[in-house]
Amino acid sequence: DTAGLMAFWLSQLPIKADKTEAKVAHGQLCRLLESGDARVVGKDNANLPQVASVLCKILAEGTAVVSEEHRNKLIAILNKVLQTLPQEAVHAQHAQLPQKAQQVLEAAASGRYQ
Repeated sequence: DTAGLMAFWLSQLPIKADKTEAKVAHGQLCRLLESGDARVVGKDNANLPQVASVLCKILAEGTAVVSEEHRNKLIAILNKVLQTLPQEAVHAQHAQLPQKAQQVLEAAASGRYQ
């Protein structure tokens, strides 16, 4: 069941302890999201709230865990995800995020995150 495996993988992100492996895994996430991989975004985009949360956490860690190239792509993906999600879902994710990731979400939601 690749969808279940991908859901588990997504739940383990972001990777922080191994900076080299973090960049690889977060780059792979970027490629999967760019391609709209249904195993990551879920049926009918059901995983988008979790994706938004993971992206905020990755971006809050900065270039220590993601390459500059993938960081810029993840920002663009986060902006698209936030346009897709209902406001209630965005607010629910905000409440569950660490402070630095909350700041990323707030800035992205207001169009100020670059």
